[in-house]
Amino acid sequence: MKLIFELDNIKIWGEEICLQPDEPMRAAEQRTAAEMVRSIFGPDFAIDHNTDGAPEVHGTGAEISVSHGAGMVIIAVAPEGHHIGVDIEAPRPQLQRVARRFVSADDSASLSLLQLWTGKEAAFKAAGISGLYISDIPITGSGNSAVAHLPDGRLLSVHYHDMPERSLIALAEGGDGSPAGSKP
Repeated sequence: MKLIFELDNIKIWGEEICLQPDEPMRAAEQRTAAEMVRSIFGPDFAIDHNTDGAPEVHGTGAEISVSHGAGMVIIAVAPEGHHIGVDIEAPRPQLQRVARRFVSADDSASLSLLQLWTGKEAAFKAAGISGLYISDIPITGSGNSAVAHLPDGRLLSVHYHDMPERSLIALAEGGDGSPAGSKP
């Protein structure tokens, strides 16, 4: 496991998924995430999930977000109360095929399809809004940073980090003390 990058008080950890013989990929992802949590927080800690299905690690004073893709598991860790979401994805033909379902006229034309997908997925996780669809989250910006506009008026900062093999990590964060950032 290695620290991929740090942004303010948020750390992004990554680990390649190593399949065991006859192990399904989903089981390998879960095993890798569990091993990472023990490495980050200590041997007595484990991933649990809240009522909405979001991951949490009780007793750590931390918020986490987990993503798996491009052969890796990524875990973002932030101080308690700092709402975050992380996503990792590699370019794949399916994104082009489903683009009309998640790209909106309000999205920045200067962002790639991969940036829009990962940014929306990360923002969805950080938003904590029941019934939200990623198509309801316009992303604006360019380069390695953007802003996710939530339907309730809140804004999330989205930061992109390029990985080997053309994969991309998006981190959405809303700041301390608020559900996911506030109106400008």
